[in-house]
Amino acid sequence: MTNRGRKFRLADGLKRIVVLGGGLLGAATSRFARRHGIEFYVFAGPRQASQILSDGRSVERLWRDESVNVRFVDDIRGLPDGPYGLAIPGAVILSFGSPFIIRKDLIDLYGGRVLNCHNAPLPEWRGGGGYSWRIMAGDRRGNTCFHLVTPGIDEGDIVYEKSYRFPKSCRKPIEWQAHANAEAAKGLAFLLSGLRSGKAFRLRRQDERRSTYFPRLDSARQAIIDWSNDGASIENTIMAFSTPYSGAYSWSAGRRVAIFDAKFVRRSNGTHPFFAGLVLRADKDKFSIACRDGVLLVPKDAVVGDTTLRVGQRLWSPSAAIDAARELRPIYTPSGLRDAVNADQKTRSESDK
Repeated sequence: MTNRGRKFRLADGLKRIVVLGGGLLGAATSRFARRHGIEFYVFAGPRQASQILSDGRSVERLWRDESVNVRFVDDIRGLPDGPYGLAIPGAVILSFGSPFIIRKDLIDLYGGRVLNCHNAPLPEWRGGGGYSWRIMAGDRRGNTCFHLVTPGIDEGDIVYEKSYRFPKSCRKPIEWQAHANAEAAKGLAFLLSGLRSGKAFRLRRQDERRSTYFPRLDSARQAIIDWSNDGASIENTIMAFSTPYSGAYSWSAGRRVAIFDAKFVRRSNGTHPFFAGLVLRADKDKFSIACRDGVLLVPKDAVVGDTTLRVGQRLWSPSAAIDAARELRPIYTPSGLRDAVNADQKTRSESDK
């Protein structure tokens, strides 16, 4: 790699690609490598094998369909045939949702030739949580971004980026994923072709004055509906934890209920904060559920639980459960979820990569 004049290029050409994580962009990278005779290796965490992609396949099924021998491992250190042993001139690491900590020694071993794909307008929206945070915020700015990996979280210089907007037809996280993958695939093709041809990419430093950070989420315990919020915020919460996640949840008649879809309709009269959560109507195909400033229209097939909603029932979430969801700080390892509350900076740096 050369970085004189703040540019990035592979001085030795592109001879080997090591992917950490994977998914649909990882598979597209494997096809590029196959077409051009470039060595290709992929390493993922055991928890990623069963993750469902935007095309409906699991990660494990994807790699099987691609005839790629993926290694699902807990740790990439110490593997004689792992990333540490694959560093040669012309080798590059690409991170697509890497579950592993990419440490400075690995970055140095590759001469800085380690890039991460982050589909957000960096330096805003650093960290994890997928698209759920942005759906909650109503921020439809998309950005295909490949940046150099540094020991800090999503802080490295940007090698390539192209902005876009998520259309209103994208409501569920899986729809955001599909759109972002389609956009990122274009940027990936340009990046890989440029790296192979020796193109010099001009680097851009991130403006730390605009940086924001968001941790990972655990939808099973944090996707709680706070009925004291305004209706638009409740709709965004429900959509943020919809497919492929476990749904936003509340309780009715003492039983937990998950909701996967809703549309808020604002009303200027006939509302009151005490109405929130009441099932006002039960039509053939949808429920009308009161909010403090309007009504949520919820398709009946978007409600999952061991109780049947009826007119006059109330959905409600205890304040203690809401507080617990806010206090929780989920920590993920390559194998799965490990709880942590009020994690310190060191733990955060190690877990959110």
